[in-house]
Order: sequence, then C-alpha cells, then structure tokens
Amino acid sequence: MKNHTPKLTAFTVAVGSGDGAELRVYAVLAEGGPQALEVVISTVADGSTVELCGHLSDNLASRLKLSPGEVRPL
Repeated sequence: MKNHTPKLTAFTVAVGSGDGAELRVYAVLAEGGPQALEVVISTVADGSTVELCGHLSDNLASRLKLSPGEVRPL
C-alpha cells in the first residue's frame, strides 16, 4: 500500500473579540476546516469568537510558505 499524504489546504479563520471591537484574520495550513479551527483556537483565540472564513488558493498558500499547523496573521 502507498503511504498517502493528506492534502493540506490554507484556510482563513477570523478571530474576533467578544465585544466585536476587533477582528483579526489568520491563515493556517490544515487537512480540513475543523482542524484549522482547532489549531487557531489552541494558538491565538484566548476565548475569542472564531469562525472559518474560507481558503486561500494553492498558489498564494505556496507563496506564503506556510507550514502545517502554522498560524499566520493576514
């Protein structure tokens, strides 16, 4: 059997303060949306509101040189 490496996607995740005063958007390379949310929550959320926004193109993700599990502000 082949060793199958899962396809990773660069997701965008919005993190907002509880009062709605501040919104930050992060890029994270993960297998899926739930995994991207988990990484952002465990890394930068601090009890804030977290929402999956979408994803980046493969070209842009490649240019950002994201590592799996890395959270990068946009």
